[in-house]
Amino acid sequence: MTSTMTRTTMEEEVAHRSGAMKTIRRGLSLSPELRRGLPGTIGLALLATAGKVIIPIVIQQVLDNGVTDSGVDMTYVIQMTLIAVGAVALTAGATGWMHLRLAKVSETALSGLRVRAFRHIHDLSMLHQASEQRGALVARVTSDVDQISRFMQWAGLMIIVNFGQAIMAIAVMAVYSVPLALTVVASIPLITLTVRWFQVRLEKAFLIVREKVGRMLATLAEVVVGAPVIRAYGIEETVREKLGDAIEDHRSSAVRAGGFSAAFSGVGELLSSIVIAAVFV
Repeated sequence: MTSTMTRTTMEEEVAHRSGAMKTIRRGLSLSPELRRGLPGTIGLALLATAGKVIIPIVIQQVLDNGVTDSGVDMTYVIQMTLIAVGAVALTAGATGWMHLRLAKVSETALSGLRVRAFRHIHDLSMLHQASEQRGALVARVTSDVDQISRFMQWAGLMIIVNFGQAIMAIAVMAVYSVPLALTVVASIPLITLTVRWFQVRLEKAFLIVREKVGRMLATLAEVVVGAPVIRAYGIEETVREKLGDAIEDHRSSAVRAGGFSAAFSGVGELLSSIVIAAVFV
């Protein structure tokens, strides 16, 4: 019990010290397969964001030049509409291709990571393995790899797309109006501090979820494997309570982490609305 608490404390300290970029660099060093095709994937992400930026520019051009006091210039409007349709088609194609590339690269890299992780488990001493619940290490590796897979294919993708979209939006605003661009840039410190505040708490919350899911699955494995012994000694109620406590601990930690994640999304929308309001003012 003491060794488990000590190990958990050490993991929390490591997670607190290492930031997101250090974690990503560490992941790339452990899985060099992730680097394969990364520049092309980033290029597709930037192309997809460029398509999104073109749409409001086309609308602005149509309103300024296509609709005049003398009437509507249908030829100009049709031309701009065709450009917008082409931009949407290009964005859709680039986004789909980017998803496909990310799925292939991440799953290939994570396949190698699974092999190395389970190899490490098999190399651990019997004393270390005996200090863990049956199946806890395997359950934690499996859940960790699944989380990494989801991050690489969705959260990691959104980081790339949103970053590229923000850079392009600031560039477009700088072309149209430098004061508006400076207003957006001035909001970056506030956004950075808010993101950092949530990031630290999300790291701790999901570290607890990681530990609880391992304990829950290990307890479930013990119940399944030891079912004959449990029935023989008539301790079904005790084991049921133990399993129920493990499930409840995982549920409560997952709900708490999900609450932080949902609040982070809501605050992100609030900050973007504040920036838009500042631009209009």
